[in-house]
Amino acid sequence: FTVYGPPNCAVVGVSATNPDDFAILLLADFKEGAKLYVTDDGVRADGSLRRSEGIKSVVFSSDTAHGTVLTAADFTSNEEGSLALSTTADQIIVFSGTPEAPTYLCALSNADGWQTDATSSSTSALPPGLVDGVTAIGLPKKNNYVYAGTKTGTAAELQRAIHNQINWQGDNSQQFPMPNGFTVYGP
Repeated sequence: FTVYGPPNCAVVGVSATNPDDFAILLLADFKEGAKLYVTDDGVRADGSLRRSEGIKSVVFSSDTAHGTVLTAADFTSNEEGSLALSTTADQIIVFSGTPEAPTYLCALSNADGWQTDATSSSTSALPPGLVDGVTAIGLPKKNNYVYAGTKTGTAAELQRAIHNQINWQGDNSQQFPMPNGFTVYGP
Protein backbone atom coordinates (compact mmCIF):
# COMPACT_ATOMS: atom_id res chain seq x y z
CA PHE A 1 0.00 0.00 0.00
CA THR A 2 1.04 3.61 -0.47
CA VAL A 3 1.66 5.86 2.52
CA TYR A 4 0.67 9.39 1.61
CA GLY A 5 2.15 12.49 3.23
CA PRO A 6 1.50 16.21 3.42
CA PRO A 7 0.29 18.23 1.55
CA ASN A 8 -2.14 15.65 0.09
CA CYS A 9 -5.25 17.04 1.83
CA ALA A 10 -6.73 19.94 3.78
CA VAL A 11 -9.50 20.05 6.37
CA VAL A 12 -12.11 22.51 5.01
CA GLY A 13 -14.92 22.23 7.54
CA VAL A 14 -15.83 21.06 11.03
CA SER A 15 -19.07 21.01 12.98
CA ALA A 16 -19.16 20.04 16.65
CA THR A 17 -22.82 21.05 17.06
CA ASN A 18 -24.88 17.87 16.64
CA PRO A 19 -24.79 16.24 14.25
CA ASP A 20 -20.99 16.21 14.06
CA ASP A 21 -19.46 16.59 10.62
CA PHE A 22 -16.20 17.50 8.94
CA ALA A 23 -14.91 17.91 5.40
CA ILE A 24 -11.52 17.00 3.94
CA LEU A 25 -10.40 18.17 0.50
CA LEU A 26 -8.09 15.79 -1.36
CA LEU A 27 -5.24 17.72 -2.98
CA ALA A 28 -3.68 14.62 -4.56
CA ASP A 29 -5.02 11.58 -6.35
CA PHE A 30 -5.55 8.58 -4.08
CA LYS A 31 -5.24 5.09 -5.57
CA GLU A 32 -7.74 2.28 -5.16
CA GLY A 33 -7.02 0.51 -1.88
CA ALA A 34 -5.46 3.56 -0.20
CA LYS A 35 -6.55 3.98 3.41
CA LEU A 36 -7.04 7.28 5.22
CA TYR A 37 -7.69 7.71 8.92
CA VAL A 38 -9.35 10.60 10.71
CA THR A 39 -9.30 11.18 14.45
CA ASP A 40 -10.29 13.66 17.11
CA ASP A 41 -7.46 12.30 19.29
CA GLY A 42 -4.90 14.90 20.19
CA VAL A 43 -1.23 14.51 19.30
CA ARG A 44 1.19 14.22 22.21
CA ALA A 45 4.43 16.19 22.44
CA ASP A 46 6.30 13.08 21.25
CA GLY A 47 4.16 12.91 18.07
CA SER A 48 2.05 9.91 19.05
CA LEU A 49 -1.73 9.97 19.23
CA ARG A 50 -3.35 10.28 22.66
CA ARG A 51 -5.54 7.26 21.75
CA SER A 52 -8.43 8.10 24.09
CA GLU A 53 -11.07 9.34 21.65
CA GLY A 54 -11.98 7.94 18.24
CA ILE A 55 -10.36 6.87 14.98
CA LYS A 56 -12.31 6.16 11.79
CA SER A 57 -11.07 5.18 8.35
CA VAL A 58 -11.98 4.96 4.70
CA VAL A 59 -10.49 2.61 2.09
CA PHE A 60 -10.88 3.93 -1.44
CA SER A 61 -12.81 1.43 -3.58
CA SER A 62 -11.50 3.07 -6.77
CA ASP A 63 -8.95 5.67 -7.79
CA THR A 64 -10.12 8.99 -6.33
CA ALA A 65 -9.16 12.29 -7.94
CA HIS A 66 -7.82 15.45 -6.35
CA GLY A 67 -10.64 17.93 -5.76
CA THR A 68 -12.82 15.29 -4.07
CA VAL A 69 -14.27 16.28 -0.70
CA LEU A 70 -14.74 13.59 1.94
CA THR A 71 -17.13 14.13 4.86
CA ALA A 72 -17.76 12.24 8.09
CA ALA A 73 -20.20 9.96 6.23
CA ASP A 74 -17.34 8.63 4.06
CA PHE A 75 -15.34 7.37 7.04
CA THR A 76 -17.47 4.29 7.70
CA SER A 77 -14.99 1.98 9.44
CA ASN A 78 -14.63 2.54 13.17
CA GLU A 79 -11.05 1.66 14.10
CA GLU A 80 -11.25 2.47 17.82
CA GLY A 81 -13.19 4.48 20.36
CA SER A 82 -15.81 7.02 19.41
CA LEU A 83 -15.12 10.01 17.21
CA ALA A 84 -17.36 12.66 18.80
CA LEU A 85 -16.39 16.29 18.41
CA SER A 86 -16.40 18.35 21.61
CA THR A 87 -18.07 21.76 21.77
CA THR A 88 -15.37 22.79 24.24
CA ALA A 89 -12.67 22.52 21.55
CA ASP A 90 -11.32 19.66 19.47
CA GLN A 91 -9.28 18.75 16.45
CA ILE A 92 -9.62 16.85 13.18
CA ILE A 93 -6.39 15.10 12.26
CA VAL A 94 -5.99 13.10 9.04
CA PHE A 95 -3.25 10.52 8.64
CA SER A 96 -2.09 7.50 6.69
CA GLY A 97 0.08 4.62 7.87
CA THR A 98 -1.35 3.16 11.08
CA PRO A 99 -2.59 4.57 14.40
CA GLU A 100 0.61 3.22 15.99
CA ALA A 101 2.85 4.86 13.34
CA PRO A 102 0.86 7.70 11.75
CA THR A 103 2.03 9.85 8.86
CA TYR A 104 0.11 13.07 9.39
CA LEU A 105 -1.41 14.61 6.25
CA CYS A 106 -3.47 17.61 7.38
CA ALA A 107 -5.13 18.91 10.52
CA LEU A 108 -7.44 21.51 12.03
CA SER A 109 -7.72 22.62 15.66
CA ASN A 110 -10.47 24.86 17.02
CA ALA A 111 -8.80 25.14 20.44
CA ASP A 112 -7.23 28.58 20.00
CA GLY A 113 -4.43 27.09 17.94
CA TRP A 114 -2.09 24.26 18.87
CA GLN A 115 -0.82 23.37 22.32
CA THR A 116 2.53 21.84 23.32
CA ASP A 117 0.94 18.51 24.30
CA ALA A 118 -2.37 16.63 24.25
CA THR A 119 -3.32 16.76 27.92
CA SER A 120 -7.10 16.46 27.44
CA SER A 121 -9.63 15.64 24.74
CA SER A 122 -9.66 19.33 23.77
CA THR A 123 -5.92 19.81 23.26
CA SER A 124 -3.32 18.74 20.71
CA ALA A 125 0.23 19.50 19.74
CA LEU A 126 0.80 20.34 16.09
CA PRO A 127 1.29 16.95 14.39
CA PRO A 128 4.91 16.29 13.34
CA GLY A 129 5.52 17.01 9.67
CA LEU A 130 2.75 19.60 9.51
CA VAL A 131 3.23 23.36 9.60
CA ASP A 132 0.56 25.69 11.01
CA GLY A 133 -0.59 28.00 8.23
CA VAL A 134 0.78 25.67 5.53
CA THR A 135 -0.55 22.11 6.03
CA ALA A 136 -2.56 22.65 9.23
CA ILE A 137 -4.66 25.41 10.74
CA GLY A 138 -5.23 26.38 14.35
CA LEU A 139 -8.39 28.44 14.76
CA PRO A 140 -9.93 30.35 17.70
CA LYS A 141 -12.43 28.45 19.86
CA LYS A 142 -15.74 28.06 18.05
CA ASN A 143 -17.85 24.94 17.60
CA ASN A 144 -18.35 25.19 13.86
CA TYR A 145 -16.07 26.34 11.07
CA VAL A 146 -16.18 26.28 7.31
CA TYR A 147 -13.61 27.37 4.76
CA ALA A 148 -15.17 30.24 2.79
CA GLY A 149 -12.36 31.22 0.39
CA THR A 150 -11.61 30.43 -3.23
CA LYS A 151 -12.38 26.92 -4.42
CA THR A 152 -10.31 27.02 -7.60
CA GLY A 153 -6.54 26.85 -7.99
CA THR A 154 -3.49 24.65 -7.89
CA ALA A 155 -2.97 22.48 -4.84
CA ALA A 156 -0.36 24.96 -3.57
CA GLU A 157 -2.67 27.96 -4.09
CA LEU A 158 -5.53 26.23 -2.30
CA GLN A 159 -3.23 25.17 0.57
CA ARG A 160 -2.25 28.81 1.11
CA ALA A 161 -5.87 29.99 1.00
CA ILE A 162 -7.27 27.19 3.19
CA HIS A 163 -4.63 27.64 5.89
CA ASN A 164 -5.19 31.39 6.18
CA GLN A 165 -7.58 32.20 9.05
CA ILE A 166 -9.08 35.15 7.17
CA ASN A 167 -10.77 32.66 4.81
CA TRP A 168 -12.76 30.88 7.53
CA GLN A 169 -16.26 31.50 8.88
CA GLY A 170 -17.05 30.28 12.39
CA ASP A 171 -19.91 30.25 14.87
CA ASN A 172 -20.72 28.54 18.16
CA SER A 173 -24.28 27.52 17.29
CA GLN A 174 -24.85 27.95 13.55
CA GLN A 175 -23.87 24.94 11.48
CA PHE A 176 -22.57 25.52 7.97
CA PRO A 177 -22.93 23.23 4.96
CA MET A 178 -19.66 21.44 4.34
CA PRO A 179 -17.94 22.96 1.30
CA ASN A 180 -17.67 21.16 -2.01
CA GLY A 181 -17.27 22.07 -5.68
CA PHE A 182 -13.49 22.52 -5.60
CA THR A 183 -11.42 22.59 -8.78
CA VAL A 184 -7.79 21.63 -8.18
CA TYR A 185 -5.53 22.21 -11.17
CA GLY A 186 -2.55 20.01 -11.83
CA PRO A 187 -1.78 16.45 -10.80
